[in-house]
Amino acid sequence: MALSLSASLTQSSDCKTLTFADTTGLYSSANTDGWSHGFAITASETSTNSFTIAVDPNFDLAVGDTIEVIDSTADDGTWTVSAITYTSTHVAIFVTGGTVSNNGNGTLVIGGTVKLNSEVETASISITNLCSGVTYDAIDFKTDLQADSSRDIALNSSHFGLTSSTAQIPDGFYQFTYTVVGTSGEGGNSYSYTTNQLLVCILCCKVSVVAASYAVDSCNCVDKASYKQKVMDILLDWMALKQAPVCGNINQVCDLLTSVQNQVAQLDCENC
Repeated sequence: MALSLSASLTQSSDCKTLTFADTTGLYSSANTDGWSHGFAITASETSTNSFTIAVDPNFDLAVGDTIEVIDSTADDGTWTVSAITYTSTHVAIFVTGGTVSNNGNGTLVIGGTVKLNSEVETASISITNLCSGVTYDAIDFKTDLQADSSRDIALNSSHFGLTSSTAQIPDGFYQFTYTVVGTSGEGGNSYSYTTNQLLVCILCCKVSVVAASYAVDSCNCVDKASYKQKVMDILLDWMALKQAPVCGNINQVCDLLTSVQNQVAQLDCENC
């Protein structure tokens, strides 16, 4: 099994924040490429050759699976699960592959990928503006990745080349590359996930105003027919822009983005 990274991006309605979240997920029988993760061993017994942990909703193992014990006095290594029993508060994992001690300490790790809390050397996010070709300073994501279960970070305008961190994030077609490098103990392997995202929050608000002026016929134009045609041209290009990233033609996306931005900027409701 190898770690398979994934992520999601969500922009705030004021266009000032973009939340980047790791969505790789923890290892489970349904997500075998997820993060390896551990559970504190609360007891171990030689007589039953078993480890005990507290009940945890993220625990997902089956008979025949392999587990790893780390940071214990005498039980570090890999074990094969032979049986599992549950109570309302604890889970007992019976194993083969050696003799379990009575020390009752250490961490039981499930999943054969990268341990989220102990095998991540670096985690970073790189952002490139695909229209200008500019790549901004890499963002350190390790602390936020390991901080809590949300595993996310709030990006702002300073991450997109602006001096201010409170301005609106510039519209653009961006490539996000999420990279994790394992520790030397993990093997120092590198894992990455790349996604292209069209961010048009600012433009979306402007196009909405244009559409509203058409819908309610609010512009007192001398040549209303000409004005309405310009609005229709904007709306058609806007629809094309929203769909263009699916086709993967970067130049087409950038050309449409520039076209809609220019058309909106040149549209004058008061003097049309």
